[in-house]
Amino acid sequence: MCARTCGLRPTFVLWATLLAVVLAGACRASDPPTESPADLTESSLESLMDLEVSSPGRKEQKLSQTAGAVYVITQEDIRRSGLSSIPELLRMVPGLQVARIDANSWSVTARGFTGQFADKMLVMIDGRSIYNHLSAGVYWEQNTVPLDDIERIEVMRGPGATMWGANAMNGVINIITKPARETPGMTLETGGGSEEHASGTVRYGGSAGDAIFYRTYLDYFQDGPLSTATGQMANDRWDSAQGGGRLDWQVSERDTLSFEGDVYRGSAQETVYPDYPALGVSPPAPDSVAMSGDYVLGRWNHRFSDRSDLALQFSLTDEDRVEGGYGRLHTNTTDLDFQHHFVWSARHDLMWGFDFQVYQDDIVPTPSFPAPSTSVQFVPSAGTELLGSFFAQDQIAVVAERLTLTLGAKIERTDYSAFDAQPSARLLWNITPRQGLWASVSRAVHTPALVERDVLIEYQLTPQPGVEGLLSGNPNFQPETALAYEAGYRAQPARWLTADLASFFSIYHDLASLDLGAPFLQTGPPAALVVPMNFGNSANGHTYGIELSTNWSLTSKWRLTGNYSWFRYGLNRAQLGAEDFPTDIEGSSPAHQVQFRSLLDIGRKLTFDTGVYFVSALTGLDVPGYARSDARLGWHPARAVEISLAGQNLLNGRHLEFAPTYYAQPTEPGRTVQLKVTWAF
Repeated sequence: MCARTCGLRPTFVLWATLLAVVLAGACRASDPPTESPADLTESSLESLMDLEVSSPGRKEQKLSQTAGAVYVITQEDIRRSGLSSIPELLRMVPGLQVARIDANSWSVTARGFTGQFADKMLVMIDGRSIYNHLSAGVYWEQNTVPLDDIERIEVMRGPGATMWGANAMNGVINIITKPARETPGMTLETGGGSEEHASGTVRYGGSAGDAIFYRTYLDYFQDGPLSTATGQMANDRWDSAQGGGRLDWQVSERDTLSFEGDVYRGSAQETVYPDYPALGVSPPAPDSVAMSGDYVLGRWNHRFSDRSDLALQFSLTDEDRVEGGYGRLHTNTTDLDFQHHFVWSARHDLMWGFDFQVYQDDIVPTPSFPAPSTSVQFVPSAGTELLGSFFAQDQIAVVAERLTLTLGAKIERTDYSAFDAQPSARLLWNITPRQGLWASVSRAVHTPALVERDVLIEYQLTPQPGVEGLLSGNPNFQPETALAYEAGYRAQPARWLTADLASFFSIYHDLASLDLGAPFLQTGPPAALVVPMNFGNSANGHTYGIELSTNWSLTSKWRLTGNYSWFRYGLNRAQLGAEDFPTDIEGSSPAHQVQFRSLLDIGRKLTFDTGVYFVSALTGLDVPGYARSDARLGWHPARAVEISLAGQNLLNGRHLEFAPTYYAQPTEPGRTVQLKVTWAF
């Protein structure tokens, strides 16, 4: 058994909290539902420039006052997109490279280094990291959030390491859920379609007195399958059931407490290459994944004065993942995060804090594929990793309301490296109240994953026995580093137009590579020629590009958005040895991405929203470029009821978005239609 005990299990704590919340809410009927928020098409573009964001500086500040490439997906963007998953929503963000691999997995990254386990972008839900430490990256299929519970998604492109630490090398995605106060009453949502066959969400929110607000929910969906390259139905279905809740308590004028948590169970199917990383000795085989987990999170905010406040957050996350053909992974993560913000003087706004994390991993191999197939082990199979960090950042008003210099650094210590410094310097020049220039230089670090340190993979290199491969982790694998230079321009030249331009040049050192060793004869039995490889840090490279986003408010009922990104990645091949192979190659990310979206209100009850996307070819993976077109029609027959019909890939049908770089075989997204009904009362 992989399960371990660590005090009270998160599942018990979560359901005890939810029971207490419901009993408290029974003392008082819930508040009546509030009016639906006004559409963004009805608000001026000034409100878009003045959106409050918290991820860049760990404090609320206007988007127009941030010295970085930041994009916000609002709840209105989410609702009117017609999309049903977070990775698909992230296609809206300029510079983000999103590719669907199969029905339940995606490659999501910023500024290169794509893959099912893209590992250079930190993803959080309410400040809780969902980054996995087995192979790095994010298991998107087991980290879902009911989309109507999301207040906004903040996306930072470029290093966010000074504030958020290791693995925020190329950016940060922070999924921020709504306060419980904003979700009163009962909400029912159900839908179905050609791809997401069934979905349903039940949410109830209420209050106990004037200081306590809560919500609970249950959510279920069944998705897939997609199609194979031959047009047959693929083996990639996906379903998930989860429940959870949140409680917000205004303890006093100066103190607030928040508690939230989830429990989920799900399964997914996939088609894998049993002989990974050979990819060709054995035919692809069906496999299944069982996922389960839970988390609890508590947060305390205290305001000393208008010039000083602190926040303390504690979370426990427990995850269990079983991949039938390979093994079982059990992970327990404990995270304690503290920050203190105070205005030191009229010119200095200081933020400092620390973070302490404990990761406990237990891996049990359970090979089930017939020979020839891969044997995967981890040595050691279980372990505990500690990470401690301290950060400080000073926002300096060089010229009040015109020129701001932000200096900061984060110092981290892990079990696998000495102290790593991740400093940054950012300069913002407000030319006018609606026009600004910014520039930054940052250093960021990506810490090694378990695969890169501890894995031991034995596989057959040829259809006939006698030649085997051996891929091993490297206990001395070093953190990858990046030095990023960025500059941007943000402006609102007219009341009906905004523009946001970002450019970047990043230099990477000690990137992951597969280093080939000298073959040797294994006497057996049976005898075999063994070709060894191990993970190393032999690669170096650089990236550069531009990212542009615009908004046009054509009328009070019609808004257009347009995004464009251009990207280049180059390996310093002169520094690679003849036996060293980089894990990231040129041409694995699109050079060009273009997007146009239209949000149109037709009278008071109808909305019609469309989107067109173009992604250029992945030349290094032999994946052609593609275009997709989406549309959504929404109808409000009554104030509390919405019926929507949405479709994706309406004009072009099936297409490949990624290629097999890991063990999962990709499938092809195609034309889909979905009907959804939402009733709030």
